[in-house]
Amino acid sequence: MLPLPSIKAFTSEGFIFTPISEQHQALIISLYTNKKAMHFIEPVQSAQSALKIHQSFVKKNNNTHSGFYTWAVQANQSYKTCTEVKTKNNDDIGFVVLYTKIGKNTLPLPEIGIMLKPHISGNGIATQVLSALIMQVFQLIPCDAINIRFHQKHTAMQRISEKLGFIYDELQQNQERKFIYDEMRIETIEKSKIVY
Repeated sequence: MLPLPSIKAFTSEGFIFTPISEQHQALIISLYTNKKAMHFIEPVQSAQSALKIHQSFVKKNNNTHSGFYTWAVQANQSYKTCTEVKTKNNDDIGFVVLYTKIGKNTLPLPEIGIMLKPHISGNGIATQVLSALIMQVFQLIPCDAINIRFHQKHTAMQRISEKLGFIYDELQQNQERKFIYDEMRIETIEKSKIVY
């Protein structure tokens, strides 16, 4: 897969996506040290480890060959007034990720992920945020499909991926296990299935 273009901010109807930078240190530390936020992702991190993760995100965002982008997500003002999202002005609600590599291994399809603050989850926000990210990925990368990877026991993410049109493919799952083993479920959405 070709190097990703330079990361840029983008917006959707309800959200603002800003490349993770130094100003997002508190967001990343708060998520990676939160037991509820990390439940289906990986073990809870210490503040020092979370700081290193943040620094890694910033470094990768500045390297088009890293195959890794992260954006902080904010609900815009009009969205906040229409929903029950309780955030302060300009408060990040979480972040999204796009990656085309795991380590030095190039993935067959780009993959996306999301991590929201626990009090934000459960309001349909993850579905809306991921929908906006999917549209952005198809604009950024010449690809016919995108994968999403999440823990097999994460039933909320299974419902979200189903709503978005992702499909589980057992053959792909088995091929992926040869590539990199983990307990994650992999689902795919095809570009041709997206309604613009």
